[in-house]
Amino acid sequence: MKSKNASDLEIHIKALEVAERYLVCVGELIEIIQMVDSRKSFRNYGCTSLYKYAVTHLKLSEDCAYNFIAIARKSAAIPAFKQEIKNGQISISKARKLCSVITPENQVKWLDFAKTVSSKVLEREVARVNPKAAVSDRASYIAWDRLKLEMGVSEKCMQKLRRVQDLESQRLQKAAGFEDTLSAALDAYLE
Repeated sequence: MKSKNASDLEIHIKALEVAERYLVCVGELIEIIQMVDSRKSFRNYGCTSLYKYAVTHLKLSEDCAYNFIAIARKSAAIPAFKQEIKNGQISISKARKLCSVITPENQVKWLDFAKTVSSKVLEREVARVNPKAAVSDRASYIAWDRLKLEMGVSEKCMQKLRRVQDLESQRLQKAAGFEDTLSAALDAYLE
């Protein structure tokens, strides 16, 4: 279809067809990842993990690989979860958020809830029920030699970090930032 000559209706119909194929492919990919995982067949292709296989051989982005693996593993125990994704009732984004809270016992509640609320509302409810799921650990490059580190920590952990920060500030005789504090704590641990 040439987009310049296509009518709005033709473009709309094509969009619906592609979206339908996408949903079918999402369901199939979840099933394939489950098979590769259960058989550990990624080892036959020089990979030490399913994640490495998904990134190297399936050419998924790191985030996409992580999401599909988590969803595939969770939906192996909860077939209705996979079915709702295949039917297009629950997006991959919502499915990933559900992975930390959905169980065979509470699946009906969470699946029904996820189908009726926005992704943000779902994220807020998951964070309320499972605060550790609110922030996933992440390190991403912000320059060729610098990374941005994101993680959720307990209040107790933060208090310890502040205590170490205070000690490091005293040692340096200047205000220590989180990087100085973390580096000093890691050096002390590794000695």
